Amino acid sequence: MEKFLDFWTEHNRLIIELIFGFVFVFILYLIYRQFFVHHSLSEQNSQGSTQVNINTAEIEEKLQKILEGQLTFKGEIQSIEHKKNQGSAAIVNTLGSNPNQDAEIDKLKKENADLKNTLLQKETKIAELNQASESATNQKGSSSVQPSAAVENPGKVTELETKVKELEGRLQEYEIISEDIADLSFYKEENARLTKELESLKAGGALPAAVEKEVASEGSVASTPAEATSMAEEVPVPVEVSKTETPIESTVPAVAESTTAASSDVGSGVVDDDIMKEFAAAIEDQKKNVPGTEIDPEKLKESQQLMGDFENFIKKG
Repeated sequence: MEKFLDFWTEHNRLIIELIFGFVFVFILYLIYRQFFVHHSLSEQNSQGSTQVNINTAEIEEKLQKILEGQLTFKGEIQSIEHKKNQGSAAIVNTLGSNPNQDAEIDKLKKENADLKNTLLQKETKIAELNQASESATNQKGSSSVQPSAAVENPGKVTELETKVKELEGRLQEYEIISEDIADLSFYKEENARLTKELESLKAGGALPAAVEKEVASEGSVASTPAEATSMAEEVPVPVEVSKTETPIESTVPAVAESTTAASSDVGSGVVDDDIMKEFAAAIEDQKKNVPGTEIDPEKLKESQQLMGDFENFIKKG
């Protein structure tokens, strides 16, 4: 506040001069507006009023012309209607005076009816022909739609092809599994037969016959992989005999002892390593030949169970 008072006291003269100048300018502006601007606005208003009066006069003249034109048009219409009424009355009078014209009118009416009938018949024929042509075009369209649909929808064709390939792959899997099951059943039969032979040997049967069968089976190992695996299963049988049955070894000749010893040495290694390796390699080769398709998990579990049973059966001997 003190600063403001100091400023006011120092510049008091300048502030008063500025205020006086602003007041003087404002007074001049009011005088100019009062005398000059108001006069110009009054002149413009007067000019605008005269123009409006002129425009209204022209509009009234145009409206009068339009009304006069409408009245003349109505008069012309009335005169035309009057002339038509007079002409129709004259025609009626002439027709009543001429009886021969009635017969001509009847003939014309009959001819008109005949023409209408013929037109109706032709229209019905045209409609029938149009229907026949439409049916023919529809049949052609339906016949052309089937190949076009196959062309327009290649996605469906590819889907069907993929489904066919999947089904073929599954069939091949089922064939492989069926072959494996057949091999396992064959192995079970061979093991049952060998157990019977063991029982007969334990009961005191002839050992040379069993030895001859083993030798013959060893000779036929190179023929087929199924026979090789069956031979590998047959080999461990004499091992158990040589380990468990001591009285039979004392009665058997030296040839039988040598063959059983050789078969025991071969069988222990084959059953544990070679048989399972060959069997697994055969299954892997068959799987490689099959195209990569999805394997049914249930079938895979069944095959794994069968393999486990087979391995347990071989281990039990």
